[in-house]
Amino acid sequence: MVVIYIMYSVCFGCYLFAQSSRNVSGIVLDEDGNPIKGADVGTLSSNQFRSSVKTGADGRFSLYLSGSTSTIVVIYDDSATPGYDYLPAKVMVSGTAPDVVVNLVAACSVQFTGVIQFVETESLSQDVTYSVLKNGDVVFLSGLPLSYTKNKPAIQIPGWDPLTVIMPVGYTDIKISFSLKKYNPTGYIQNSFVIQIPVAEQGESLEYDLTAFMIPWNIEYVTDYLNETKTKLAELKESLFYLSKEAVMLSGSESKLEQSVLYYSGGDYTASYATLKNAFMTIRQVKQTLETLNSEAYRSIYLILGFLAISSITIGFILFESKALSLLSGLAFFSVSAGILYSIYPGTMLISFNNYLLGAGAAIVAGILLSMIVPRLIGFGAVRGDIRLMAVLVPIYTLAKRMMKRRRVRTFLTIFSVTLLTMSFVTLTSLSEEYGVSLNRVHLVKVDGRGIMITASPVTSDTDLLYVSEAEYNWLQELTGIKSIATKYTNLPQRRAIATLRSGEVAKQIFGVIGIDSAVEDNALDISKTLIEGTLPGEGEVAVTKIVLDSLSLNLGDRINLAGNSLVISGVFDDFVLGRMTELDGQGYLPVKEVNISSPEEPPHYIQVICEPEEVLVVDYRTAQKMNGVFQVRLNLGFESGVELESLAERIALERGFQATSASENAVTTYLLGAYLEGKGLPLIIPWTIAVLSVIVTMMNALHERRREINIMSSVGLNPSHIAGVFVSEATITGFVAGGIGYLFGLSLYRILALMGVAFEVEQKVSAMWSLASVGLAISAVLVGAAVALKNSVEITPSLTRKWDMPTRKMKDKPHEIVIPVKLNEAELDDFTQYVYTRLKAMEADPDYPTSSVKLRAEDHRQVITYIYKTINAGPGMMFTQNTLIIDPNSEKDYTVTLYITGETDWARRSGSVIRRLAIQWSDSKNQN
Repeated sequence: MVVIYIMYSVCFGCYLFAQSSRNVSGIVLDEDGNPIKGADVGTLSSNQFRSSVKTGADGRFSLYLSGSTSTIVVIYDDSATPGYDYLPAKVMVSGTAPDVVVNLVAACSVQFTGVIQFVETESLSQDVTYSVLKNGDVVFLSGLPLSYTKNKPAIQIPGWDPLTVIMPVGYTDIKISFSLKKYNPTGYIQNSFVIQIPVAEQGESLEYDLTAFMIPWNIEYVTDYLNETKTKLAELKESLFYLSKEAVMLSGSESKLEQSVLYYSGGDYTASYATLKNAFMTIRQVKQTLETLNSEAYRSIYLILGFLAISSITIGFILFESKALSLLSGLAFFSVSAGILYSIYPGTMLISFNNYLLGAGAAIVAGILLSMIVPRLIGFGAVRGDIRLMAVLVPIYTLAKRMMKRRRVRTFLTIFSVTLLTMSFVTLTSLSEEYGVSLNRVHLVKVDGRGIMITASPVTSDTDLLYVSEAEYNWLQELTGIKSIATKYTNLPQRRAIATLRSGEVAKQIFGVIGIDSAVEDNALDISKTLIEGTLPGEGEVAVTKIVLDSLSLNLGDRINLAGNSLVISGVFDDFVLGRMTELDGQGYLPVKEVNISSPEEPPHYIQVICEPEEVLVVDYRTAQKMNGVFQVRLNLGFESGVELESLAERIALERGFQATSASENAVTTYLLGAYLEGKGLPLIIPWTIAVLSVIVTMMNALHERRREINIMSSVGLNPSHIAGVFVSEATITGFVAGGIGYLFGLSLYRILALMGVAFEVEQKVSAMWSLASVGLAISAVLVGAAVALKNSVEITPSLTRKWDMPTRKMKDKPHEIVIPVKLNEAELDDFTQYVYTRLKAMEADPDYPTSSVKLRAEDHRQVITYIYKTINAGPGMMFTQNTLIIDPNSEKDYTVTLYITGETDWARRSGSVIRRLAIQWSDSKNQN
């Protein structure tokens, strides 16, 4: 039974297959009913047309359909005409139908050249669909939708370009749909437009440049974008923004837009699009600037109010001792400054007047509370010696205020100079981010060729790997005067060899592989000059260096194995010449590897170095494509002589976003599309330096004038850091007040310049960041000036004699050698010697740390004082040092003082401090006299 069942099943399946497999006959006619001879009739397999039979003279055909096939396709084109003569027909065949009749529809064809490109992005469309329309809908004729997409054609016909639009005669509308990737911001532009073609004859072929249709669309887009930005500019001008720079930029963009229209009218589509792209980028930059100004001004207004409140209260406390008068005057100053701010600052126009008053009130109340509470809270938990920090900072601040009031003229001049500095920074300087094509030109660079090198843009790519789409490749091929496009593949930097070539006991490690197109590589870069013998490698071949060939005893025609590929040696390079070979951008031609520069016992540290020529193999790019870890890194474009390379390189960077380097006999120039900093504030270093020097002079004069005050402060227990703090506090108050006033006046100057009709192109400083930067600039000027003055002053450092570094002994059995920081002339020699000798003798009566055996003697032209410095306390803490002070003439007819100490290092330091203190005290007494 089982055997009978199996036989029955097999027979029944054969019967069903015989029923579904059949011969289909039919006839192919034109629209007038005339038979068409030579038409291809076939079936579809995976959407691919499989031609089977041709129609005879009577238009008839007979086709065998196997299995469940129920669709036939008919194609006919007269080779005598330039275009397609009929639409392809797709016919469903039923199992019981009689002869099939296929009527082909007369057609013409349309070819599109150029590219779809949009000013908002540097990418080219990878997904373009051409659809034939009637009354706005896609036409469906002969069983097929007349919609043509390269990636997904309705039928794949051998020899037929899927982007060739075959359309019925009499139809005129073609819809072009596309998708473009945007880089900034990320996303996609998806859009379409409809073009109309004239009525064509059967078999006619029409050709249209897509650029001619895209440019008007881009012009319309840029025009709308410009009008939108101009409207925004007008709104912000009404809100008191000073926007002369942005207005000039928009005016220039409008001129570029008009120029683009003229180029388009004259048929120069390339120049038209490039000019339009430049106009769009400028408009986009202006619009982004306007949006940033609007948001920054709104966010910063309350911060600036708080800053003005603190500045006003500080001014009040400087002018008056009474807290009540100080607060009232501070309130008055704040009221005036807040009123000025409201009338000049753009951000105030973005909020209501009531909200501004509330913000101002909150700022001044917070400032008053801080001025009352902070001094009381500073010292909690902070102790320095036995004195709380509060007890030090508050007196320092009070002393600084009184000194500034007592010297009003000096204080006013300092504040005035720093105020002018801040005003110039706010009003007349700019540091802004631009977006466009930046260039870097290097003259007198010798490169091994002439052409344009395309690499990945560091703005849009994290690696050096280059990706060029088919559309972008086709676009490059259409550049004016281009002769060839030479690709280059190479591997990423390796720490280990990617291959090892062996011959007996000899081995050569390979760290780099280069893949080139030998047929065109020399058109831009003359690599053939590096060959000693043989030729550049073709597919399945490899070129090696002379050292590799000789060390492995190889010959031309021998085979080597590289990453599973058996390659024939086709050429031999000169190692030295290949190693000196450069790319068109002046960089090395050979790939790089990673080398560990650490010693074996240390953790590895890798750096990238260029491979040695003997570590590199050169293969055909098709061989390189099959290897793992090998990628495309550049394209070299070769051009006919006389072509202007720099303008083409700039166009490539502008329109496609690649990094493009042009190399000629005179210079190497790299063009890059992206953001870059445009600085207009470098002249600020001049007024900043002047302000710093002014503060230094002022501080030095103050130190000299107030030497008596400094000595008094020192005598009552203030150490040098406290005394210096007075001057630093003075400088900080000056910088803070001058910064606030300067920032406010700088903003006012915008309005004054606008009323006077002066149009400076500046970056308006209306953000919180710029306000803080302005104050920081002022404070930095006065602090640097104060620091330099204090560092060069000796009057305020008498008690710093303990804070000095003990010189290291050159040998342990030698005495410590300490140079005393004092220089004497011949007239001062005896006075200094007697002063030190007398003071040391007086110390013999010291109850804790006395001196003994103090002696003075003259040796030749120098004076020598010897003494013992000790402690009388017995026990392990006892100190004993032998000291020799030598006052020796030097070559400049002055005298230097050197102390030699024999004893333990710690006690030698204390003994050295004694002499240093005596020297400084002698200097101070001399200055006072």
